[in-house]
Amino acid sequence: VAKRRKSQGYIMEYFYRRPIRDMKLFQRNFKKIRIRQGITIQELSIKTNLSRTILYEYQTGKHLPTTKNIKILAKGLKWKVSDFFVD
Repeated sequence: VAKRRKSQGYIMEYFYRRPIRDMKLFQRNFKKIRIRQGITIQELSIKTNLSRTILYEYQTGKHLPTTKNIKILAKGLKWKVSDFFVD
């Protein structure tokens, strides 16, 4: 449990330090990873149990996902959480 809390804290601290830059990085990388794998928003929605609307909003930068949803997306796309924030 401690490891999960520590990693969640790190991700949230990371967001608070550079939220605008991170949102753009997440938005670009999320779309790139999804398209590279050939997964539609509909398919990812089914795989992750997140709504199509929220996935679209993450991809367009209208909303920044919660730590929990970032982990769900990483698992659904079979990538690491950190891959969403690499420049």
